[in-house]
Amino acid sequence: VFDHVERGGTTTGDGDGAVSPSGNVVGTYLHGLFASDGLRRALLHVLARRRGADVDTAWGAPVPDPYDRLAGLVAPSLDLRAIGALAGLDVTAQAARA
Repeated sequence: VFDHVERGGTTTGDGDGAVSPSGNVVGTYLHGLFASDGLRRALLHVLARRRGADVDTAWGAPVPDPYDRLAGLVAPSLDLRAIGALAGLDVTAQAARA
């Protein structure tokens, strides 16, 4: 079971998920849980050790976000300030970083 320590900026002690009596099955509905490189790496290493398998140092390594690559290719062709103005947003800071 996972413990939520914070939700929406408020401290909480809520639990989430379940673990089988053997500890071999873990379930949760925490969105984005496996997006954490460190958590993925730790979980895969624990599971490999339980099976007596070799640990691959590449497990849990950061994975490039394909949307970041897409944004990098598309952004130079867009007028982000104009798009922001149409949406009623001031994107001056974001446009300056692009």
